[in-house]
Amino acid sequence: MPPLYDARFEHDACGIGFLADLSGRPTHRILDDGLRCLERLAHRGALDADGKSGDGAGILCSIPMTLINRELERIGQQAHHPGEVAVGMIFLPRDPLANARAREIITAELERRGLPILTWRTVVHEPNVLGKRALEMLPDIQQVIVARPYGFRSELEFDQHLYLVRRCIENDARAAGIEGFYICSFSCRTLVYKALVSATQLRRFYFDLNDPDFKVTHVIFHQRYSTNTFPSWDKAQPFRFICHNGEINTIEGNQNWMKAREPELNSPVWGSEIERLKPIVDMTSSDTGRLDNVVELLTLAGRDIRHALKMLIPQAWEKDPDLSPAVKGFFRYHAALMEPWDGPASIVFSDGTLVGMALDRNGLRPARYLQTKDGLVYAGSEIGALDVEPERILCNGKLGPSQMICADLRARRLYTNDEILKELSTSKPYRDWASRQRVRLEEVAQIVLEQPAVNSEALLIKQAQFGWTSEELTLVIKTMYEDGTEPVGSMGDDTPHAVLSPKPRSIFNYFKQRFAEVTNPPIDHLREDQVMSLRVLLGRRGNLLAETEELAHLVRLNSPVLSNEELKALQSLDDPDFQSVVLDMTFSVHQAMNKASHEGKSALEQAVRRLCDDTERAVRFGASILILSDKKAGPQRAVIPALLRSALCTTTSCVAACAAGPAWSSRAARRARCITSLRCWGMAPARSTPISPSTPHARPCRRAVCAINRSVRATWSSATSRPWRRASSR
Repeated sequence: MPPLYDARFEHDACGIGFLADLSGRPTHRILDDGLRCLERLAHRGALDADGKSGDGAGILCSIPMTLINRELERIGQQAHHPGEVAVGMIFLPRDPLANARAREIITAELERRGLPILTWRTVVHEPNVLGKRALEMLPDIQQVIVARPYGFRSELEFDQHLYLVRRCIENDARAAGIEGFYICSFSCRTLVYKALVSATQLRRFYFDLNDPDFKVTHVIFHQRYSTNTFPSWDKAQPFRFICHNGEINTIEGNQNWMKAREPELNSPVWGSEIERLKPIVDMTSSDTGRLDNVVELLTLAGRDIRHALKMLIPQAWEKDPDLSPAVKGFFRYHAALMEPWDGPASIVFSDGTLVGMALDRNGLRPARYLQTKDGLVYAGSEIGALDVEPERILCNGKLGPSQMICADLRARRLYTNDEILKELSTSKPYRDWASRQRVRLEEVAQIVLEQPAVNSEALLIKQAQFGWTSEELTLVIKTMYEDGTEPVGSMGDDTPHAVLSPKPRSIFNYFKQRFAEVTNPPIDHLREDQVMSLRVLLGRRGNLLAETEELAHLVRLNSPVLSNEELKALQSLDDPDFQSVVLDMTFSVHQAMNKASHEGKSALEQAVRRLCDDTERAVRFGASILILSDKKAGPQRAVIPALLRSALCTTTSCVAACAAGPAWSSRAARRARCITSLRCWGMAPARSTPISPSTPHARPCRRAVCAINRSVRATWSSATSRPWRRASSR
């Protein structure tokens, strides 16, 4: 890979769809028509300079039992019913030693878990179809067929066990340093065939797909278009549960939150072995692959796949007058469990029984569907990909923002979005749980806003100390204050990048927002009002795999920017679950510099170390809300830049929880939630709580506290360690 390659930049804009027979009868026609639809979406992909290597294409389908049983009988094995065998589709490295080692790891884990291997099967393919680049990376493509032991009562239980086995194999292979190893799928319900080819080449590459015995009940398909990425075999789609058209633009925060939740994960499905599933998110995968990791966890832990996707990609429900109270209660409750994975995104999904398509809240990807009178359901990026006579069509339509359709092959019917929401929202009393447990700060505290006295001379000193410039005050802040809008300009910025500038620059100038803007239209003010929210939830986060009332016990803030009165109200909450501690973010310039001369450390470095120590101590003594205060900043006291201090407290609180060990590792870990109070200097002071064992609400926790701060983009920062020096706009 090129040296500047980073898997975090993997995004897609692709052609997707599914085809299913509601009768649940497996036929080769479903596969054939599905491949034809895929081939008609080839224009949504791209080709390498060699004219043959595609971005990747593939299918996910039900297990073709006719084909599998034929292969088993050919080697003297008996035939099996659907669900009695699992098939693992595996990319093995071409290197003989690495290949043999990977097989050893797979075989050893399956034997240890009591899963008898019926056979290894080489997946026959045609290498001449591939372009030069794809051929250079071609893996050894194998299938391992495993019988289901008698102890597993259902297909779901078997798949839950196979998930654990697969994660153990993957972690062992990673620990052994095996490169080029990837398990496309390992399930008793679904099977993935994908390759680094274009849509028109997939059928020609895999001989199995042309076999009349390859009979399936449904197929989902994907033609990848890589946006500023490097195509590879493992990043071709579908993944194990979904395929995706679009980008997950919140992926950095989503994966960090999942990492922070890992210590709290607990499920009776896997018991203590849930530790073997971690890390849940594969950081080397694309944004879709990481979303699939979480969908897989939630689904195999017991949730309906539609439920999992509605959690991850929720509706813009807060300002929708047409939603029922029960549906709003469903989304309000799950907002406490999971933050949105925001697109634009169009998702096709399957767990082997439920097959469907969904859009995210913005609805910026095409998604159309139809159902025929004989029970055929098609959905995809383009409705014309499937040849259907008009007289055969029973119904058709398109998905709007946040909408979903789902074909239930067991119930033999197509569910609309309203039916899905009604079923999910009434399965448990989510509305009552959220209503009883949600704490609204404006309702529990008498908040009276006070206008602080302003001293012009002191104000100017503070503005300089926190890095404000005349240009920012005149062109940005003034416009926002007078008109309530962001200033709009068309002139370029001729100042050098902060890292290249010879003049002092604010730490914020060294950071830029990263997002994929290749395929995203601008958000107009109407859509912004409907789909975006400034509300913030504070409090301990619990076990993502559980559904209990206490998980909704959080404080709701209408905005991440708090007034002093709101901050006081937050600190005065009489609830042991919302204990707060104020950490001083300033330090004495002269004392710190004198000490630095003896220890060889800068004043800022010493202040940072003190902050980390105070943060860790606060977390260990039970603080669930950390408030970072810069009120004491002045001519003799410098302040740690807000961006740096919020990041430090976030990291330190997580490290403190992890370092505490097993004795600190469960319920109390839900208590922590770092919030950085980026308050304007010079306003009312925050009540500071000393951290000591004698402090009543700083009593020790029994278990660790682990959280990650949903960082708020700060407005105030320090340009240099000399806070009274005015920063130049250059």
